[in-house]
Parts: sequence; structure tokens; C-alpha cells
Amino acid sequence: MPRVDADADLDLRRDHDLGLAGHRRRGGDVARHDLLDHPDPLAARLRRHLGEPGELAGRDPIAVHGTARDQRAGEHHRNCTHVGSIANSSHRAARDRRSRSKITRPGTRGGSSALGYDAPVEPIDLAVAADDFDQEVSVTPAIDRFCSSSIWILAAASALMPPRAPASYRGASGYFAAMRGVHPAGFPYIEPLELAWGLASPLIGRDPAPLAEAVVAVLAARRDWQLTIFTGLTLDGPQRRALERALPARWERRTGTPTVRHVASLDGGIDGFLARRSRELRKSLRKALRAAAGAGVRFESVGRASAEDAVALYARIQAVEAASWKAREGVGISSGPMRAFYEHMLPPLCARGQQRLQFARVGDRDIGYILGAVFEDEYRGLQFSYDDQHAGLGIGGLLQYHQILELCAEGVTRYDLGTEMDYKRRWAEDVMETEMLVVVR
Repeated sequence: MPRVDADADLDLRRDHDLGLAGHRRRGGDVARHDLLDHPDPLAARLRRHLGEPGELAGRDPIAVHGTARDQRAGEHHRNCTHVGSIANSSHRAARDRRSRSKITRPGTRGGSSALGYDAPVEPIDLAVAADDFDQEVSVTPAIDRFCSSSIWILAAASALMPPRAPASYRGASGYFAAMRGVHPAGFPYIEPLELAWGLASPLIGRDPAPLAEAVVAVLAARRDWQLTIFTGLTLDGPQRRALERALPARWERRTGTPTVRHVASLDGGIDGFLARRSRELRKSLRKALRAAAGAGVRFESVGRASAEDAVALYARIQAVEAASWKAREGVGISSGPMRAFYEHMLPPLCARGQQRLQFARVGDRDIGYILGAVFEDEYRGLQFSYDDQHAGLGIGGLLQYHQILELCAEGVTRYDLGTEMDYKRRWAEDVMETEMLVVVR
């Protein structure tokens, strides 16, 4: 059974070689090795996403495998929001990725919704605009909606990312959800609010074409960045195509390794879901259900909860975490930034009625939990864990089963299990792939 899950599945070791080693150094620019070698949080993030300096020149990167302990810890986190494994990445010359259609000056196509080079644009506070922002998220095509929503990205920005300046904008066609930072070596960058996994799309709006035109115009008008990162772009999806058309030819483009999410349909209710699973999984579930009933395990769903209730609920979650294998091995959400991440996220999830939380209990004691969130008609799995003393009962799989029962009963039609892990292939039948685009000027 799975060790844990979260997009929360966090693996901060993901590397990407985006081919910036050959980028020309212009007057006043910072060399790539100056950026990556610096002992600073941004350098660590870029090493993770762009590749180690020693791996970039003259060869293609290869898959990296750590020790068994490293892999086990990484497995836990890849469950979360779920980053992919450390893997090969590709770099292409800008001309190879460029659309064959004519590229016009940014801001000149898009009519009244486009922004000109000199348009005065001030950053907005996404926390204040959260309701309107999430409404736009709900109609944005081909993105990871929950992980692009305000609750996810604001919690990540607060708990997982270094201090940066606001760089989010609202235009007639939607939002550009971003932050701006400056590396100590002088390298200015613009990136999404959440770059721990790179799941969120910063381009939020119903029609990607005028939105991309407007965002590129804003970026072209600014002289305070050298590198801009776009994440959560569906492969050959509408946002990616719109960006390719809107970006100037002189801006170089690099792509990272796609991130794969496993998705299960809940069409047909629990019977339809189980019919799409293997015979072995169904047999294992029946056996686990009998064993758990014999051991006196019961499953309790947390219904409506307020932001104030979230404090006590999170204390219960942490009590289970403390008794799990993850606490012993120093992974999971029992400490550090990941604990803070969920501590930020749970109150607004409760306040909006989006949290879906169940506990497995024996007597008056919690021995397991599963936490996820609903956005529109989709459920996003976040975290689950269980007391190691009851590991033989298959509590993790039973928590998944009981959560799916309730989701089907309320009419949820899609279950996003998060980024790639082997066990998820048994629970899902579809995949969603997104990638990162890095623009350099």
C-alpha cells in the first residue's frame, strides 16, 4: 500500500537541465554558474529545476538514483502534489520550439484585452482577490485546477518559498499569478507563487490567447527580470500554444521534464470505480475490510468544519503522523515547511467547505487519516498516513476506499491522485501531464 500522499507528494530533489549553460552573457547579465553555485535558496531551487552546473555542459542528463532510504523518502513526497522522479530533461533551441505562425510584437494582437508596452500595471494582492481568482481558475481550460487555486498557491508561497515581491496582475482576460525575486548575484527572476513542485499554472483565464498576449506585453514592458518561469502547462495545451505564439523570437525558451499526475474516473459510483480496478486490488480490499472489521476499526468522516475547527483537526492529524514510519525517518508533514504548508491550507479549506477528511479509529484513538480537497467536481488527494502498529491491516488502502465511497455519494466525478508513484497506476486509469517553460532574455 502507499506510504503517503500529498501535490503534497513532495520531492524537492527534482532536477531539470534546461540548457541555459549555453546562454549568451550580455552586459550586466549574470552567468548561469554564478547563479547556480551561490549558497542561496533560489540557487537551490534552480539547481533542482534546471540541473546541477556540472551536469549541464556537453552531455544529456541521465536519471539519478539515490540510496534505498532516499528513494523511500522520495516516494512519500512524490505522493503529495506530486512531483515526478528525477529524470531526463530536454533543451531545444528557441527556433525548434517556436510556432511556425508569424510572431507579432507583444500586445498588438488581442484587442481591448491586450496590454501595451507602456501600460501602467500594478501588482495585486491575490489573498484579497482570492474569490474572483478562484472563479477564473474554475473556467481555465486544461490546468490542474486545485493546485492552481488560491488556497494551494498562497499556502505554498507562505510556507515553502523564500520571501519575494508580488508580481501578480489582473487584466480583462484573467490573471498572471507570479512573484519576483532577485538572486544575491544580481539575477532577477519572475516565477509562480508555488515552485516547490511546479504544479500550478500562473496563467488563469478562460481564453488563453488574449491572456498570453497581455502577460507577454507586461513582461516586455518590465526591465527587472532576466528569467521567467511558467509551470503547469499541459503538453501542447492551449496555454502553451498561446505562449509560443505570443513570445518574441528573441526570448529563449527551455522546457523541463513533464510532470505526470494519475487520475481516476468516479463515473458509475463505487461499482464503476471498482470495475475498472484489477481483480487483485478488489480481492485485497475485500480481505482488508474483513480484517479491519475483526480488529474493531471504524472509519469516521469529518463533515462541515470551520476554520476554528481546523486547529483541533490538525492536532489529530499530527498525532497520527507522530506514530507513523515517516516521523521516525524524518519525512512527511510532522515538522518543518511541510507541517507549516498544511497548517496554512487546512483552515481555508474548512472555511470554504472544500476539505474532505476521514479518520480510521480503534476505540477512542485515531490510527489513520486521509485528507484531500474538492474543487468543482474534482477531488484532489493530499495526504494520508497511519499508525505503524496497525500497518498489517492495510489502513492506507481502506482509507482510500472509504474516501472514494463518500466522494461517489456526493457526485464527485474525478479523483486526482497526484504525481507519479507506482501504486497510483493501480488506482487510476488516466494521466495528466504538464511541463515547465523557462523564458530567458
